[in-house]
Amino acid sequence: MKRMTRKGVIVTGAVAAAAVIGGGAAFAYWTTNGSDTGTAGAATGVAAVGITQTSALSGLYPGGPAQNIVVDLTNGDTIPVSLESLTAALDGTSDEANCPAAANFSVSANPSLSFPLEVGAGATVQDITVGTIQMQNLATNQDDCKGVTVNLAYAAG
Repeated sequence: MKRMTRKGVIVTGAVAAAAVIGGGAAFAYWTTNGSDTGTAGAATGVAAVGITQTSALSGLYPGGPAQNIVVDLTNGDTIPVSLESLTAALDGTSDEANCPAAANFSVSANPSLSFPLEVGAGATVQDITVGTIQMQNLATNQDDCKGVTVNLAYAAG
């Protein structure tokens, strides 16, 4: 039997230590955690939802009943839309200088309109009552409002 020298013991110990360290490194590789960064792309957005007034608003007179403002919503995009608001308002461009819309008419929101309001991709949601419009009964002569056109502005968000 051959006897090991001090040099042989050191070499054998170094090989054994390398095997243990190498095994430890392999074990650490399989159980390690880490993090990194990356990117993702979001859609560029959807086209505006079309709002079309479908109710004929005519025959308003001082103190007369409020009339429903009814619209259709059209989504011409391929992505569904969820609206959190839908409003109608006087836009202030009445065609009669002596009958300012803000002083003679009022628009009220529909309190029973619930949100979110879903408009599917390429779909139209019909007959949404946005609110009402009414001609105010003022203590002054409102003859200048006869036949006037009152413009409304719609907003969806």
